[in-house]
Amino acid sequence: MTFPIAPSTPGTTEMVMPRLSRRRWLALLLAVAAAPALAAEVDDEVQHILAAQVAAWNAGDAKALAQDFARDGEMVNLLGTHFQGKDDIERRHAQLFATLFKGSRLELLKSHLRSASHASVVVETEHLLIGFKSLPADFPPVDARDGLRTTLKYVFIREHEHWKVISARFTSANGVALPN
Repeated sequence: MTFPIAPSTPGTTEMVMPRLSRRRWLALLLAVAAAPALAAEVDDEVQHILAAQVAAWNAGDAKALAQDFARDGEMVNLLGTHFQGKDDIERRHAQLFATLFKGSRLELLKSHLRSASHASVVVETEHLLIGFKSLPADFPPVDARDGLRTTLKYVFIREHEHWKVISARFTSANGVALPN
């Protein structure tokens, strides 16, 4: 909450805060006190979604992986291919789980959440993928024993009291920037 400030005396540059009623001071203090708890709650909810996506990947379950995407969510994969909509994301992952990434294992190494607003957060994650059969032919060579280390940027929005992924974009693989 911001408060307008006004010159205390016309013609001066000195600024003063307006007087606040006890009720407004109490509301302000409660809002400030609640902010860390709200941030922790959001972090917990988003971390739960990230963990569920890792579990879905490891189970080869495309439907579960896509369930936390918004209906019009988007994903840009390692090669820069754009998938639009929850159904498209689910379909593509079903193909991957049946072929290149069948039996692969994903591990969430770290994540960093920052709030963009009360209804959106940006999360940057680092994952390690091991046990994959192969990578697409036009992908730089990676030794499957070492794994594929990727960074992924998510944008979550608050939709009907639940956090949903509106955008997920891979930004690097094994330290190399990916195409936009």
